[in-house]
Amino acid sequence: MLKTQSLLALATVASLLTTTALADQVKLETTDGSISLTGKLIEYDGTSYIVETSLGVLRLKADTVICTGEACPIIAPPLNFAIAGAADLTNTLFPQLLAAYASGANVPLATDNSGEATRITATIPGEDDPAEIDLRATNSAQGLRDLLKGEAAVALSTRPLRDEEIATFEAVGKAPLQEHILGIEGLVLVTAQDNSLPSISVSQAADIFSGRITNWSELGGPDAAIQLYTRDGASGIAEAFNDLVMVPTGQEVSANTRVVASDAELSQLVAGDPQGIGFTRYSALAEARAVPIIGVCGLVVRPNEFNIQTEEYPLAHRLYAFTTDAEKPEFLTGMLDFLSSDAAQQTVEASGLFSQNFTRRAIDQQGMRFASALTSDGASDAIPLLREMVSEMVVSERLSATFRFETGSSELDSRARADIARVTELLRAEGAGAARKIIRVMGFTDSLGNPDLNRELSLRRARQVVEALNEIDPSLAERAELRPMGFGDVSPIGCDQTAKGRWTNRRVELWISSAPT
Repeated sequence: MLKTQSLLALATVASLLTTTALADQVKLETTDGSISLTGKLIEYDGTSYIVETSLGVLRLKADTVICTGEACPIIAPPLNFAIAGAADLTNTLFPQLLAAYASGANVPLATDNSGEATRITATIPGEDDPAEIDLRATNSAQGLRDLLKGEAAVALSTRPLRDEEIATFEAVGKAPLQEHILGIEGLVLVTAQDNSLPSISVSQAADIFSGRITNWSELGGPDAAIQLYTRDGASGIAEAFNDLVMVPTGQEVSANTRVVASDAELSQLVAGDPQGIGFTRYSALAEARAVPIIGVCGLVVRPNEFNIQTEEYPLAHRLYAFTTDAEKPEFLTGMLDFLSSDAAQQTVEASGLFSQNFTRRAIDQQGMRFASALTSDGASDAIPLLREMVSEMVVSERLSATFRFETGSSELDSRARADIARVTELLRAEGAGAARKIIRVMGFTDSLGNPDLNRELSLRRARQVVEALNEIDPSLAERAELRPMGFGDVSPIGCDQTAKGRWTNRRVELWISSAPT
C-alpha cells in the first residue's frame, strides 16, 4: 500500500487530453520492479509519460519507470552527465583519461573551473549541442550514493563495493553494477632512511596513526616521540589509507598529525625527520624509505613495482569506475570502452599509478616467495611438490598477469576477465615469426582444507584459465603450448589468517618460456 501511494505521489491527474496516434497499450514499471501499470500512452513530453489507466489519466516521471511496449518512444540518453567520487581520481586521473579519449576521437574539450564542480564541454561531431560533463570531487562513498540516486553516471572509487552498498543497489533494481578497473595503486608507509624500524604490521600502523603507540621505543626503537604525517582527509590516498589500515582495526586517524598538501611534500618531510612516519603513493617515494609490511603470519613483503602490479603487496589496491546498466550516451560508452586500451593504460602510468599492462620477472627476482613457501606450515610435507614447481619456474619468466576469482565463487573477477583478452593480444603480437612458446598456467590456493583437494582445485582453476584463453583466441594453440598445473597451497604470498591474504593466495599465474628446438 505504501509503495502504491509513493508511486501515485509522483503522478498528477492530467486535464482532458486529445488521444494522439501514440495511444497504444504500454506497461510502465518502477525501476525496482515492485509496481507496474498498464494503459494507453497518450503523450511523452521528453520528461514524463502521460498514460490513461484504470486509475485515471496519470503523468509519470520518465526517470522513475521503465516503459515496455511497441508504443514506447525511443529515448536517446542525455548528452550531459556527471562523474563523481574519490577526489584524486576525479581531479586528476579521470580528466587525463577523458582528454586522451577525446583526442583519439577528435572531440574538442573546454574546461571551466569557475563553479563548484569542474565542467568539461565536449563538442561531439554529429550532435547539435555540446555535451556537458560535470566532475564532482567528493569521496568513494558519496560518488556511489550519487550513482544510486541517478545524479552521476559514473562513480569513481579507491576501493571495491561494500556488502551494504551492493544490497542498497539491489534493493532499487540497479544491481549488478558494471565495474571498470582504472589502474592499481600502491600505498606505502614511509620513514627516513636512517629510521631503524625494520618492518611494520597493519595493526601496528593503525595503532601508531590512532595515537595508541606514541613512542618509537614501543616498537624497539629509540626513546623518542613519533611524529605523524598524513594527507588531508579529502585526498584519495588518505581515503585508501583509512579503508586499508584504519577501518579493519576499528580505529580513526588521530587529530595530532601534520597534514600535508601533496604526496611529494609528505615524502620530502618524512625523509628529513628521523622520528617521522607517514603514508604516500609508491610513485611519490623519492628519498623516503618504504617500510616492509609484516603479515599476521610473519610473512614480510617489501613493496616493489611487480608485487604492487600483481596485487601481492598487502597495501596494493585497485582504482574503480562503477556504472549501472542505465542507458548511456555514445560518448560515455566509448569512454568506458577506452579504459581498457593500451592508450588509457599509458595515461594511467604517466599519472604515477600502476597500469594493467604486463611486465615480466625471472625467478631470481622473486626470492621472498620461496622463503615463504619453505617456512610455511606443512612445508616439510610439500618438498617434492615445491621441487616440481621450482623446476618449471626456473626455465621461465613470470608474466604479471595474475588471475583471481570473485569472492566465494569460481568465476574470474573483472580484472582477470579483462586480462584474458590482454594476454591473448600480447601473445598474438609476439607470435608472428617467433619461436613457439610454452606457457605454464599455474594454479594456487589458500591453505584452508585438505592439501590434496586444494591441489585438485588449483589444477581446475588453471584449466579454467586455459579454456578462457583458447575461447578468446582459438588459434593460440598454433603458437604456444598451454600447460595447466596445480600446486595447491605450497607457495603462499599472503597470510591465510586474513580474508585479503586468502584472496591473494587463490590465484593462477602465467610462466612463459620458449619451447626447446
